[in-house]
Amino acid sequence: MPTKYQNNPDDEKILDEVASHLETRIKAWYGDGTKLLHSQPEVRSYPSSFFLCYTISKTDESKVNLLIKIRRHPYIETLAQTKTIEGIHDKMHLEYDALKSVYESMGGMANKNLGAIRPLEYFQPLNAIIMEEVSAVTLGELLEDFEKKITGRRKRFAAILDAAEKAGCWLRLFHHDVHEAGEIIFSSSEFMQNVERLTDKMGSSKDNLFSRHINKIFSAAAKKLENSPMYFSMGHGDMTSDNVLYKDGKVFLIDIKSERAPTYMDLGLLLTHPEIFIWQVLSFGLSMPSKYTRKYQNAIIRGYFANGIQKHTALLHLYCALQILDKWAMYERIFSTRKGVKRIIAMILNPIFKLYFLTKTNSYIKKVYSE
Repeated sequence: MPTKYQNNPDDEKILDEVASHLETRIKAWYGDGTKLLHSQPEVRSYPSSFFLCYTISKTDESKVNLLIKIRRHPYIETLAQTKTIEGIHDKMHLEYDALKSVYESMGGMANKNLGAIRPLEYFQPLNAIIMEEVSAVTLGELLEDFEKKITGRRKRFAAILDAAEKAGCWLRLFHHDVHEAGEIIFSSSEFMQNVERLTDKMGSSKDNLFSRHINKIFSAAAKKLENSPMYFSMGHGDMTSDNVLYKDGKVFLIDIKSERAPTYMDLGLLLTHPEIFIWQVLSFGLSMPSKYTRKYQNAIIRGYFANGIQKHTALLHLYCALQILDKWAMYERIFSTRKGVKRIIAMILNPIFKLYFLTKTNSYIKKVYSE
């Protein structure tokens, strides 16, 4: 959810420049007679981005919302500050190029179930992406709403399954049609570099024995799959359910990082994401019972492998385990930085999180051997 943005004088000049730029460009994008309704935008503040939302009116009196995405860090409070932080915008042009290639590719496919965000321009003064807004609910929001409410679950879960299957289909299209996936050979040593990078950051020196245990079970499973064939392509890079938009039965993907990786990195994250929601962890998996998680995962797999893409189930389980480990390491880092009262709370919660994530990791590792 966005946090409140505080108006400040440092940003007034920037906002005036943005509004002036939009007024000179919207006619080229939407035709003569298009008007910017308000020069002052709604500013949505997220931990990693500011979004400036402007509304335009077209000649047919229909309205379109435009979003301007600007990268930030959580401690950044103003738009002006984003211009002073070195390296914060390094990958923004890559994200714009990804949106553009997806939009151009998807536009020619005319798929009523799958959509693409329309990028309009890369705004160099702010290293920002100007794009159309798709006002929709995220798959993550659908899942969290399902977890929190008991009544009406069947109806809500039908929407989740529909969005999940279409998200799987969208992801396959991105890996294999928008980009060209190539077959490579799985290397256990390369895979273990990812595992060890995560376990090295987990806990303190007294946890080294525990980290070595995690490395050991991953290494044994990875060696079992040595030299297995797998696909490698341009990946989404942050394929959580929060980056899946769902509107009127249509799915869009957002926040594309465009990083080359095994395709199962994206797929593994999308499959396991509901299992690492905070309430799911604290309830030890009871917030969303396993029967629903399996149905959600089966829907994604059904959508992704619908047109004959070869599936290596054991490898997919291994990458699911890696994504669980990644989120486990994230929580460990969060706990280790807490101070004062939050530190005490972290000490209480840490054993619960350890047990939950160890159980989840082991469950996926065991599946590697069952295939």
